[in-house]
Amino acid sequence: MMIEFIIDVLKISLATSVITGIGGIFGFITSFLSVVITKTYSRKALFRWRVYLWYCMLGLWIGVILIILDLIKPISIHSYLNLGTKFGILAWVLGLSGLMWIFFRIARLETIIFNKPSVNFQKKFIEFGGECIDRVIKQPFQNQKPVYPIILAADESWRPWRIAEKFSENALNKGSGIIWFWFARPPHNITKNPNRVDIDCFSAFAERIFKDDIRNGILYADPRNPHEMNKKYEEAIEHLKKSKCLCVIYDALSDFLYFSDEEIAAQYLRHNMFWEEKNHINSLYIFRTGTLKQELEGYILWFANSVITLTTDKQDNPIMKTRGLFNDPRCFKIDYDLNLCEISDCNV
Repeated sequence: MMIEFIIDVLKISLATSVITGIGGIFGFITSFLSVVITKTYSRKALFRWRVYLWYCMLGLWIGVILIILDLIKPISIHSYLNLGTKFGILAWVLGLSGLMWIFFRIARLETIIFNKPSVNFQKKFIEFGGECIDRVIKQPFQNQKPVYPIILAADESWRPWRIAEKFSENALNKGSGIIWFWFARPPHNITKNPNRVDIDCFSAFAERIFKDDIRNGILYADPRNPHEMNKKYEEAIEHLKKSKCLCVIYDALSDFLYFSDEEIAAQYLRHNMFWEEKNHINSLYIFRTGTLKQELEGYILWFANSVITLTTDKQDNPIMKTRGLFNDPRCFKIDYDLNLCEISDCNV
């Protein structure tokens, strides 16, 4: 019965004025949607739908072109009349339907909740390998003050990833689980360990496709897609849920924010840091200073319970600034091995 209905529709002859009206309306709507999509296309959160957007717009424009061709020279085969207009309407409706589905997903983008499994990890102090940084963190930690998540802010000259490597090594030596997000470079210098999972967020920019291998402790995620990153995070947590303690390293938070959509990334970070604090996760966020807009950089630094900044004073002497570890911000004179630890005036 449906086939008979379709055949009857194909045999209907359409007046030129009707085809003109349909083509005009479809053309106007398609042009308007093209402008809207072009303006929103650059948003980083939409990258995973860009191919689908292109196909949807292709369907819309093919529909309009078929209608115009049918208006110029009616396309008919035997008793089937105005096929250009009819197939054009079909292509246009399919393109619009796909577009509406994408718009619906975009509308829900800001309200999607990042879920993680319920876990019960123990609190455990993990050394960073530098006398000064260990001392200033250990005191409030032993006093049951919420220390983690910690943002370690520094520029490249401090090589903050070396601090993270020592932190990871000490955690594994104490039997803790480690999850390491790699944003700035692919995983390297890694010794396989059943208590370690590396999430490679760097290689997603390569043309080849990488396959997850959780048994060997390696997962892949695209930093432009926080939802995918969250799924891989959940998978890594599930893999390490038998660990008594869990440490998470983000190398580096600034690279993630640079490539990801700011609004979605901020929501993801707020959720992560709250969840990590609630479940006693020792999370370390490496933050390379000077890579983001000053307003965004200042906003992100407010998320963590503690911020440790490695910098220099006005005389170019190395100092370490802390915020959140004590009742007041403090500064310490240090050396580049983080061993010297003398309280200093933050205004010097």
